[in-house]
Amino acid sequence: MIAIPLPTQCADCSGKLEQEGTQPRYHEEIVRKMIGRCFDIPICRCTVCQLRVQPRHSLQTSDALGAAVVQVGPDALALGVHLNQGFGLPHADVATVLQYGSGLQVHRRTICRAVDRVARKGQPTWKDLRQAARRSLVNGIDETRWPSA
Repeated sequence: MIAIPLPTQCADCSGKLEQEGTQPRYHEEIVRKMIGRCFDIPICRCTVCQLRVQPRHSLQTSDALGAAVVQVGPDALALGVHLNQGFGLPHADVATVLQYGSGLQVHRRTICRAVDRVARKGQPTWKDLRQAARRSLVNGIDETRWPSA
């Protein structure tokens, strides 16, 4: 709650003001905040077979290290995929929206790869839906949400 102070006098006639009551006014805002996480990943080697092993946290989007040490988080990638597939924004425009909206610097290739990963993960579901549609006697397609070209 933010209290607004009373004016000292009437702006029209400079008369004394007497408060009659208080009315709320709400203001909603989007929080533009990027969250950076640092994962300290222990690098291990098996004493028997000499295999290199590194654990993974559930919030990690990649196991890459070295030159690819900075990764885009799952929520940012999900928003990028939704902007591309749900709203039809080109990959470069999605990168611009993420930069402007949150300060997150993402290349259009990153969005393209994220869309590809989501498509690969969803392929079994898509195949099941395709089979169900082929078995159905009647199919109705709703394309009302797809943006026009």
